Amino acid sequence: MIGVLILSIVPGIILLFLLAVGLVNLVTGIRDRKPRDAFRGVFVMLVTVGLGWAISFVILSSPERDTTEVDRAHAIKCTAKILGERDARSRVNGDEIYRFHVRVQIPGRAPYETDSMATVSALVAGGIGAGRTGYACRADRDHPKKVQILWGHPMP
Repeated sequence: MIGVLILSIVPGIILLFLLAVGLVNLVTGIRDRKPRDAFRGVFVMLVTVGLGWAISFVILSSPERDTTEVDRAHAIKCTAKILGERDARSRVNGDEIYRFHVRVQIPGRAPYETDSMATVSALVAGGIGAGRTGYACRADRDHPKKVQILWGHPMP
């Protein structure tokens, strides 16, 4: 969690500095009529934007941030009972991400247990802590261990 924070703040500061250097070179090159300085400034700014995109891609594809999602076209309706939290929750960019251990019931099949990760609001997390454990879910037809819990559809 701290590594992700460092990975997002420190490079951001460095990239802002590089962007400022590129902008200064661009403006100075235009003002002094030196095309080489102006092109150098544009080049530095383009490289900075590319690095920023690459860093954001790494942060957004972090395994800590992966939540379980199932494509509707490959989904089977099911119900999930929350058995517990497998790992401690983590916070990435202000989102609370939980890993839940669940028992899944697909109509006509034997129940099974799996894990599901989700970004959960404090309201939903409070409901789980207060005893609400049943939710509608979607299981992937090809990979039934991949389950997306539908937090807006609690079961009685």
